[in-house]
Amino acid sequence: MDMPVKTFAAILVACLALVYVVLFRKDCHDFRASILSHLGTRTPYRFVQNLDVSEIHYPGCEPLKMWSMIRHGSRKANVKHIEGYREKLEALREKILLCLSQKKCGLCGDLKDDFENWQLGEVDRITSMDLVHEGEDEMLLLGERMQMRFPSILPETYSRDIYKFRYTATQRTQASAEQFSIGLFGRRESHRVVYPNPMHVDPLLRFYKLCDKWKEDVKKSGSCKIEGNKFANSKAMNKVMNKMKKRLHLDSITFDELSTMYQVCGFETAANRTHISPWCRVFDDEDIEVLEYSEDLKYYWRDGHGFDLNHEQACISYQDMVAHFQSDEPTKSVFYFSHSGTLLKMLSYLNLYEDELPLLSDNFDKQSNRLWRVSQIDAFGTNIAFVLYRCGDELKVLTLHQEKPVTIPNCSDEDDLCPLDFFLEKLEECNFESLCSIS
Repeated sequence: MDMPVKTFAAILVACLALVYVVLFRKDCHDFRASILSHLGTRTPYRFVQNLDVSEIHYPGCEPLKMWSMIRHGSRKANVKHIEGYREKLEALREKILLCLSQKKCGLCGDLKDDFENWQLGEVDRITSMDLVHEGEDEMLLLGERMQMRFPSILPETYSRDIYKFRYTATQRTQASAEQFSIGLFGRRESHRVVYPNPMHVDPLLRFYKLCDKWKEDVKKSGSCKIEGNKFANSKAMNKVMNKMKKRLHLDSITFDELSTMYQVCGFETAANRTHISPWCRVFDDEDIEVLEYSEDLKYYWRDGHGFDLNHEQACISYQDMVAHFQSDEPTKSVFYFSHSGTLLKMLSYLNLYEDELPLLSDNFDKQSNRLWRVSQIDAFGTNIAFVLYRCGDELKVLTLHQEKPVTIPNCSDEDDLCPLDFFLEKLEECNFESLCSIS
């Protein structure tokens, strides 16, 4: 049966209107999942993990030992921060709900239910900053993959003589170590693992807590915050805030409110991989690029290449690594579970992810291809591992970051393997007490 002319015309008009909206009237902001891999130090490890579990082999070389430093997996927020988040976001949520109900928001889709049902999870002081289920999975799967790559030095049966584990005095590193062990040995065998009692202030896993000069000159002096504070008032950040005001139909918005939305988006993404936080849905790619740079500035100057003392003190960790590689003891593999501050300083010590230009508040437009991105180099679960190989008569070291081989800058070899002598020479100037004492 032929379609009536009027019906056909109505359908044609509707289709043309839809095409017009899609192509020419994209006034609303639609969420893109790509932003979820740019959430700074709160980025879940699933966005940087290496799923290639092939055994790592170098012709003519035999793996002998492993030493690794691992950041804990995804965790809850600090209870102090949660209280601040709640205070800022509850008021913002009411304004967003009003603009959604009045259809004045520039957000695509019906997000009213998402914001109405949103609640900031309750966190008490005891469970504050604890590992979440996502973090447990990150560590367990990391242990499984590492063993598949290095079966000869990571046997499936636990032996106190072969393995050494250590974590800081926090639930999140203890739980990370335990889940990692399950990945290596299975649940039944992992109960046999022996862990030393954690230290309140660990001179190896959190060496910066004992570096008085760093605490005085960098962390407490405010010098590490200068560039970040400037960028919070920059043209790029003001542009994002103006866009957000228009998008959410707000009279005003502060940098603290914007930063809070970004942080909560990160924590909620890390805590639940099946649900997208409504606070993530308010951002576009350009917003995230600016907020990510703000996060990079913070850690670049506090833990990275910004100040020499940040990374010079990390030599204490590498002394332990070299001592393990030179030891005649039967221990084959060492796994330490620590924190962001340790991992970033260790990466900087080896000149990894050092850009030609320093990260500054006024050169954001020149840093689109920068190496220093904490979303990639310091996500939850970040890890750095060193594997000692015997290659003929020479001892060489493979460096893995996020489970991928990396080449150490300034090392004489062009391939992934770097002579152990390179580390020995680099550590000749290591004197932690001299570096960190306040004269």
